[in-house]
Amino acid sequence: MRQFNFLLPLSPLLLSVASLLLLSSCSEDKKDIAGGTYFGGEIVNPKTHKVTLFKDNVLIDSVALDANNRFLYQFGEDFEPGLYRFSHGENQIAFLEKGDSLLFRVNTMQFDESISYSGYGSEKNNLMIDLFLMYESENENLRDYYQQSPLEFEQTLDSLKRVRMAKWERFTERNNPSPAFAKVANAAMVYDNFERKESYPFSHYGKDKIGFIRSLPDDFYSYRSKVDINDEDLYTSYSTQRFLNRYFDHLAFLRYGDTAPYNSNSYIHNAHEMEIIDSLVTAPLIKDRLLSRATRIVMANNNNSEEVDQIYALFTQYAVNEKLRADMKRRYDNYNVTAAGKPIPDQLLIDAEGRINTLTSNINATTVLYFWSYDNQQHMDDSHRKIAELRSKYPEIDFIGINTDDDFERWKKVVEQHHFPASKEFQFKETRKALRALSIYVPHKIIILDKNAHILNSHANLYNVHFESDLLAYLNM
Repeated sequence: MRQFNFLLPLSPLLLSVASLLLLSSCSEDKKDIAGGTYFGGEIVNPKTHKVTLFKDNVLIDSVALDANNRFLYQFGEDFEPGLYRFSHGENQIAFLEKGDSLLFRVNTMQFDESISYSGYGSEKNNLMIDLFLMYESENENLRDYYQQSPLEFEQTLDSLKRVRMAKWERFTERNNPSPAFAKVANAAMVYDNFERKESYPFSHYGKDKIGFIRSLPDDFYSYRSKVDINDEDLYTSYSTQRFLNRYFDHLAFLRYGDTAPYNSNSYIHNAHEMEIIDSLVTAPLIKDRLLSRATRIVMANNNNSEEVDQIYALFTQYAVNEKLRADMKRRYDNYNVTAAGKPIPDQLLIDAEGRINTLTSNINATTVLYFWSYDNQQHMDDSHRKIAELRSKYPEIDFIGINTDDDFERWKKVVEQHHFPASKEFQFKETRKALRALSIYVPHKIIILDKNAHILNSHANLYNVHFESDLLAYLNM
């Protein structure tokens, strides 16, 4: 897809959009004459110098921010309507149609909560972000609802759906949505509840998950027959992705639930899931992304190299997208480099005084490496709280925190404000390179080293019930 873009300061940008708005009020033809399809906006507290735009998980372009942290992007003649994903530290989606001139404003300190849209196409996208935030808000109170009986749980979901449908009715009274947008919006409204029904047995109290699933009413999952799991127009939607992830998790568990407990990170779970995906999903985009997800989960959580070899073999057997195959090959190679028994790949670190040293030069005892970002405050707080507890219990073990952000001054300020022990806090000098080299793809990853900087465990989990017993075992080796 060939695109072009140009940058404008805000006042010309608004003048251009205002001209488009005036012209388009006369006719659809004049709307097209006004200048095509635009996407732009303003980033408050930018994290990088650009905004990256994707269509169907394919990179369209990276657009630089101007001196005022604004940008404007014009699509070419081969513009494809539908869902786009844009990224600036975090990701969000936008629905664009021909002739739209969509502008957004976002503050990276509260990315999703602060997004607001203006210009042509804004009504659609403000509705989409409202639905997204509704899902997030509802989930804060949904935990107890998962303990309801099947009938009560369905009634709860029906009440949530009615709120969404009322919002949709108000939207259609004021607007004339295209069939394409109506399809995306309606999927967002129903797929959130479908995802929750797929999750219901695994969030419901009780150890016999497979028995509970079999006790559910016969029509509890009747909606499955009406869902097109191969609809690529919908896959970029977060609601669709969440539903499909939970749906295939559920189907995978049904294959082994009589012999093993539910564990969505395990090899057996994801091997079954990949076989099911290969048999049911025919849309290449969806199939390859789902296969990639299952493979990455095993690589990120498994110390058994034989099982990782087998899951990677399944991926290469089923996946066809060359870019994903190349990315997975890099992850697989990095996994093997960071396998237990190997020396840790050395990386450059910056300490709180701004001095550069190496990772291995800081290893003198059994050491736990944990990683954090100030953009994920919940994980930052939880991990440091847990590490402080472990430090007091195991003084013979070193606990080193490594920040994965790029802003040294901000990181240093966070360390000072939160009273983190500065002598045990570092930041990567070359973050992206280090994350790849150490196979750090999830925030909760923990690496445990011996006193010689050899890897004891590169896939530990700070919150695993066996974490402390494993630490004691490493000390006694």
